Amino acid sequence: MRLAYLLSRILTALFVLSSFYLKAQSLKAYHITVKTTRHRLTGVLQKIDTSTVVLQTRSGLVSVPVAGITKIIIREQKKAFRSKRVLTYDPMNEEAYETQPNGPRKRKDGQEDPTPGQQLAGHVSTGVLNGMINLLRLPFHAINPALAKVKIREHTLPERIARELNFYSIAYQQAALAGALPVLK
Repeated sequence: MRLAYLLSRILTALFVLSSFYLKAQSLKAYHITVKTTRHRLTGVLQKIDTSTVVLQTRSGLVSVPVAGITKIIIREQKKAFRSKRVLTYDPMNEEAYETQPNGPRKRKDGQEDPTPGQQLAGHVSTGVLNGMINLLRLPFHAINPALAKVKIREHTLPERIARELNFYSIAYQQAALAGALPVLK
């Protein structure tokens, strides 16, 4: 009986540790914007080398020759905005009351309990204030600075820059997880 309990605890610990390890080793997709002389393409960076940039767009995989690219911008994928409750209103909180020695509960601040109308006004006002605070937070969440910006002037991508940008590609991350890093051609 004890052995089964101990074994279940060990297996649970191994499962938790392995899930943390696997989460740390997951792939991270980077958003790429490629500006060419004619178009502007956006998607997820799949692969990059000195001659082509491959990205996953909504329409599928697109290979863009470096000769036609004027600018490359790489950004992190943003998580969805989640509102926060900054202010709370709970007039009936247990911490606002103290129990008297003879039994009845009394508010610590000595005030009377709020009426239902006051409670409704308190809940509505905190909801409105939380909404206003979240509206102020929203533009700051929308800021997504670029991790890398490259302007291409000579219609070629230097090997050093291609190697640096390759760190953000899905192909490089997959090879790193497999233990065989790709050789840049």
